[in-house]
Amino acid sequence: MLLFIVVSLSAASFYFEYVEELNPCPLCIMQRVCVLLLIPLSLVALCFKSQIKRRLITSVQLFVTLAGMGFAGRQVYLQSLPPEKVPACGPGLNYLIQYFPLKDIVYAILFGSGDCAEVQWVFLNLTMPAWLLLSFSFIACLISISFFFISNRQ
Repeated sequence: MLLFIVVSLSAASFYFEYVEELNPCPLCIMQRVCVLLLIPLSLVALCFKSQIKRRLITSVQLFVTLAGMGFAGRQVYLQSLPPEKVPACGPGLNYLIQYFPLKDIVYAILFGSGDCAEVQWVFLNLTMPAWLLLSFSFIACLISISFFFISNRQ
């Protein structure tokens, strides 16, 4: 089930970028990285039979999911700010990588900029990062339930 969800989320992210031509901001890219990391982690989890290995991979999945929730939550926060409180827009990620020191790149990726506050898509009155926050929350619940059943299985 988790594999189906993350593959669907990944496919949707590429659809919005390449078909709908919505440019991802640094926080969007980090959320996508978290979703993409969950795909191989889910495949690996299907292969493990040992409880110890399953608990380990489930813990890594939960860590990646919580990171995704953090990035999505930060973007929801930036989008909820009044226009005068939104941080200034920075240069694009490609430009940052070419001309800025690593600490500035990491800061822009982790905390976003004014670009991340721009709302490009809304469905049922929720923005894309809000939907991802809900998705990551659901995934975290699935992973937690899975961890609970792995731990209690004799």
